Amino acid sequence: MKKYRLILLHVVVLMLLAVLTLKFTEEIQVLKKTVKAAVTHRIEATQSDGSLLADVEPAVNNADAWYNRCRIIYHAGGGINGHTYTNSAEAVEKTLAENPGVCFIEMDFRMTSDNVLVCVHEWSDACLNQTKAPSLQEFLSWKILGEYSPLTAEDFLRIMAENADLYLITDFKGTSAHPLPEMAAELVRLSGRDESILNRVIIELHGENDKEEILKMYPFDDDQFIFSPYAIGGWRPEIASLCSRQNITVIATDRYEIPDDELAALRELGYVVYEFTVNRLDEARIRMEQGVCGFYTDYLTPEDLLPPS
Repeated sequence: MKKYRLILLHVVVLMLLAVLTLKFTEEIQVLKKTVKAAVTHRIEATQSDGSLLADVEPAVNNADAWYNRCRIIYHAGGGINGHTYTNSAEAVEKTLAENPGVCFIEMDFRMTSDNVLVCVHEWSDACLNQTKAPSLQEFLSWKILGEYSPLTAEDFLRIMAENADLYLITDFKGTSAHPLPEMAAELVRLSGRDESILNRVIIELHGENDKEEILKMYPFDDDQFIFSPYAIGGWRPEIASLCSRQNITVIATDRYEIPDDELAALRELGYVVYEFTVNRLDEARIRMEQGVCGFYTDYLTPEDLLPPS
């Protein structure tokens, strides 16, 4: 009997731990990020001579640019009913309804097997266990997460035409068959090169040569680019040098990825840093105090980030 009581106790303890883990998943992730950032920062501090960003020229920070009035970028269309990464019509509609006026939405893009640009993060979001690119017909026949309506890039551009205060931040999921510049060129084509739309498109770059290739296809302003190094191994000081050389003012990284001293240096030099994906208000406020300009988020609002009254 004593043996069975001990087994039962172990089962109860394990169940309790599982419940706590599920309940506090976000808190656990924040703690992990904080510890990782602290350890990384300490290692880099012992290796640094204090001049990691010494060769970085000050950014050209345009007072009228979009990033000086944007604190919130809605991630993958924005969260809906507890779901994220949907890039769906319903998510975009909800985000727009809750944010009258200027609104910044990030959307993920991939190419279907028949070369149509659509809004999706992973094919498995659209159809469980789907790993290969579907045809457009297949994609449109599915429901995102079994619930939500899929969008093509052309659909989203139509929404932009109907909402003059909507800005698009692109996250092109480029492949060897369809590199990022090619996908950007397709977005330009689909827009009919309409300046009233393209002036509100902000392109997230992932590679060193992306900007140069895109500018061969359309003359976007320097302010219309963000550099996000997640596809090339994440943040390192050399990224700031790259942005300096290419007149890119805005950098987007995973949260806590840039050490505090480098974040402070970037801010002093006029660079603008966004972090993703941040859904905790306390975390966002701390990071703003440390120099982050704004956040990719599923649920936070611009009002959340206003100073307490």
